[in-house]
Amino acid sequence: MDRLTQLREYMEKERLDAFYIAKPANVRCISGFTGEDSFLFITKANQNFITDARYTEQASYECPDYELVNWRINFGYSMGKAVAYCADKDGVKTIGFEQDHLTFEKWNSMQAELSAEMVPTLNVIESFRASTGGYYGGKEGFRAASDAGRDQEPYRCLRYRIQSI
Repeated sequence: MDRLTQLREYMEKERLDAFYIAKPANVRCISGFTGEDSFLFITKANQNFITDARYTEQASYECPDYELVNWRINFGYSMGKAVAYCADKDGVKTIGFEQDHLTFEKWNSMQAELSAEMVPTLNVIESFRASTGGYYGGKEGFRAASDAGRDQEPYRCLRYRIQSI
């Protein structure tokens, strides 16, 4: 089972309409995105990739199944407004978020923009990584990691070794 499916099952079990992901390692774990300064907003039906103009092209290649949301240009540098846009279009009432990554100040400013309730969670996505062995998981995951745009000599050797397994 892929991690996006695992997340949606968790959301269903915990009665969350959406999940906001801000921790870079968790953004990569769920979406496979290798860039920076990006966030995910996952609902039962949609997945939104929230970033700025620096990463939209890269995200369009690495995350083709995600709707791209440029929060800096379209929402005046307000993450709360970008998340509210994503939540409102899907009728979201409850949003899980990573309580160990989002500061109280950021949570407070986002909550002020939202009509939905933000619900703290802890180590949800980390538990998916722990159960499958790292960012990608298993032999297939190591193949994905070795093919993630790394053409330097040490990585080519690693990729060759892994592909010959």
